[in-house]
Amino acid sequence: MSDTYRANGQTEKAFELTKKAFQSSSLNIDSKMRRLLSYYDLGTDTIILKYAFELIEVLKETHPTDAKPFTIAGDYYYRSDEFQLAATNFEKALEFDSSRYPIWQQIMIIYFDFEDYEKVVSLAQRCLELFPSQTTAYYFSGLAHLQLKNYEKSIKSLETGLFFIVNNNPLKGQFYTAIGDAYHAQENHEESDKAYLKALEIDPEDTYVLNNYSYYLSLRSENLEEARTMMQKCVELKPDVPSYEDTYAWIFFKLKDYPNARVWLEKAIESGGDTSSTIVEHYGDVLFFLGEKEEALKQWIKAKEIGSDSTVLDKKIQNKKWYE
Repeated sequence: MSDTYRANGQTEKAFELTKKAFQSSSLNIDSKMRRLLSYYDLGTDTIILKYAFELIEVLKETHPTDAKPFTIAGDYYYRSDEFQLAATNFEKALEFDSSRYPIWQQIMIIYFDFEDYEKVVSLAQRCLELFPSQTTAYYFSGLAHLQLKNYEKSIKSLETGLFFIVNNNPLKGQFYTAIGDAYHAQENHEESDKAYLKALEIDPEDTYVLNNYSYYLSLRSENLEEARTMMQKCVELKPDVPSYEDTYAWIFFKLKDYPNARVWLEKAIESGGDTSSTIVEHYGDVLFFLGEKEEALKQWIKAKEIGSDSTVLDKKIQNKKWYE
């Protein structure tokens, strides 16, 4: 009857009959789930969405110990950008059925986006007890430990996860990138460089790695020509990204090619980098070496006003000299 009313455009009447069907414990839950999924396809319609959430609550009442109502509730809340409610429902679903890995993964994504890294670590640990070969659980664990500055644990988790990756080079590249970041945080440059190079072997056009690896080389004043080549590719692949243009400029600065450094810092500022204290400070540094010392001082002062807490910047302003 509901289908008939729905086909005739009588949505409200169709919903009332569907609701009665949902209240029946003798009707198979999978039939109800299929109906909710049909609403999901029309989820941008606010009336249909309202009906769907009401039906989900009926489903929870009728099947209180089944994971499926909470799973689909989580899906609906996630799609509606109500992430905390999504996480709450997904976690409830796991209380009744912990055997579905996609739910674990979705919760880890949500809490990682919340920057609740302790929670991500806890979820990943519980998840890996059930799914010891699931690579993305190792990945989220590694990323969360990295954010918590537990670098050894991060590296261990990521390197363990690498063993389980089969025929998925993009994911392997992400693992190597994160391993590179963790080793860099430990100032283990040799291992960090190896990891970044492995990531670039997999995807030579990964602009995140091209930028970070090049910038770290520039900070150490190592392999600057290699870094310059990588950043040339990076800014060609993704133009008008202030942080990338700043890195390219800084490599020119380290090569003492101050005119090109100026060109790329001015591009970075035009691309929106005028709100970055680092980019503005770098611009002042380049101007200083081009002999424009008063203008350099103005840029250093501006960088300080933007919010830099660099003690080196304070010395530059106070003594009107450049310090590394």
